[in-house]
Amino acid sequence: MRLRRTEPMAEFDLTGVAGPVTLGRAPGNRVVIDDPHVSAIHGQIVRLEAGFFYQDLHSTNGSAIERDGRRWPVDPSAAPGVKLQAGDRLLLGSESRPVTLEVLDVIEPAAAAPEPAATLISQRRLAGVGPLSIELERAGRPLMPFLELWEALEETATEDEALAALSDFFGRALPGFVGLALLSEGEPERNPPPRLGPRELHRLAALASRAAADEVGLWEMLPQRHAALLRLPLAPSPVAALVADRPLGAGDLDAVSLAFRAFGARLRQVRRLEQAEEARRRLSARNRYLGERAEPGVSLVGESPAMQRLREQIRTVATSSATVLVLGPSGSGKELVAREIHRQSLRHGEMFVAVNCGALVESLLDVELFGCRKGAFTGAVRDRDGLFEVAHGGTLFLDEVGEMSPALQVKLLRVLETGELIPVGASRPRKVDVRVVAATHRDLEAEVKQGRFREDLFYRLHVFPLQVPPLSERRQDIPALARHFLRRFSGVESADFSPDALRLLCARDYPGNVRQLANEVQRAAILAGGAACILPQHLSPAASASDRACAAAGSGTLRERLGRIERVLIDEALERHGGNRTAAARELGITRQALLLKLNRLRDS
Repeated sequence: MRLRRTEPMAEFDLTGVAGPVTLGRAPGNRVVIDDPHVSAIHGQIVRLEAGFFYQDLHSTNGSAIERDGRRWPVDPSAAPGVKLQAGDRLLLGSESRPVTLEVLDVIEPAAAAPEPAATLISQRRLAGVGPLSIELERAGRPLMPFLELWEALEETATEDEALAALSDFFGRALPGFVGLALLSEGEPERNPPPRLGPRELHRLAALASRAAADEVGLWEMLPQRHAALLRLPLAPSPVAALVADRPLGAGDLDAVSLAFRAFGARLRQVRRLEQAEEARRRLSARNRYLGERAEPGVSLVGESPAMQRLREQIRTVATSSATVLVLGPSGSGKELVAREIHRQSLRHGEMFVAVNCGALVESLLDVELFGCRKGAFTGAVRDRDGLFEVAHGGTLFLDEVGEMSPALQVKLLRVLETGELIPVGASRPRKVDVRVVAATHRDLEAEVKQGRFREDLFYRLHVFPLQVPPLSERRQDIPALARHFLRRFSGVESADFSPDALRLLCARDYPGNVRQLANEVQRAAILAGGAACILPQHLSPAASASDRACAAAGSGTLRERLGRIERVLIDEALERHGGNRTAAARELGITRQALLLKLNRLRDS
């Protein structure tokens, strides 16, 4: 079989290659494709009796077949895959600009002689393995190698280490031992030293589907090549396969049965340990997130009509699983809206995780969201879960999603469509169950028209948009918001504002919205030094004298209000000049005598 890549031009001759032929970006593949949209191990071509089949190995961007002008995607879950024909075009990676491999032919060279069919020689049920130790002793086989095998397996921490220990055992205890393999559906075979040849692995792969789960079968698969196979009682169930260069007798079958049983038991323990480590790692990631980034819970404050409409929309969408897009200017409280959606949702018992997409460069945001595997890049000294996995079962809030790069937009779209992600440096997808709430201050429709935001991602996010009103549209909420922030920052439940200070706060404009108001109140609480009442002098110096004068005007007749304004302006001028009446009068634009008359009149009133 021959394949040809159209751009850049390259040809791959697979004639005579035994076993699955993997295709992907990683250098270990038989067909290496250097393209960023192709996964590390993207797919594989396998030769079966019915022909050559292509199977997508759950790649990130998928695969497709083009035949006679028609194109259809390759389903990763379909086994053994899509049968290839001469003239087919195999499309890998990006949907818009895929890597194209043309199938030139599927003709295999004539074999010198057909390979003999595999013959089942013997079987032994695992239920009869219990008394094997007695039978082995009677047959003259010492038990010491088996005890050493048990001890070696106990020291292993991974499946590969356990497989290597089993291979070492057979190399010592079984004359004629050639090699060992562990075959798992959809994965490359594991073959510890001594390595089996491609022809032997190909025959084992063909026999794997016929291996039983409760008995070891002995097969004559090639001249001078005999195999023992057992499907291990695990999920998913791999097949352990042993190859020897001589027929295996009843005593050999006893030894293989006992060793396979010990190996299967250790493999079950290793997988349980890996699951426990995965749970520990996920819990550790959650604790790290809670310790570093979680904020104290606060609720939405305000009873204006705009806020009442917003609350009603939140109640409507919260119990659904729909993606929500929160729109509004910076500082208006979009994250609080997302937290309120999570609090009222069916996921409220799980994590709420927030990340600002505009605060991190692309490479860091990629790792932050999707995680990485040890060794994926310089400094990746351990596996790390991304925030999608940290938020598994809960809600992930993507603030400023409009700042996300086009490459990350593609990865986010795949997670939203399939519920699967691939960490940086990994080759297999991981399932996640996360509700996404996104937010932006940008006009995403305009960004789509200008080509800066993907249209398909926009429609995935724009399922249920929520508009958060700016503070200028809910000014009647300023007193409630100011008191809420004051009690939060001062820690005094009875803290409040004087009427003049509150009047001044309500008279101002807040282009920074609720965030600006919160900062102003926090500063005033600090200057008040724990006092229970905030006065006008505690407010920001950014407020002009005229602002404070207007706040002091209060109510009453025009003469009374003008008198209070005049008093504030004169007092401030005297304070700035250290009580020097001449300098204060000069600043106010009146004579010193006129200033004295005003002071006397104000004192009398």
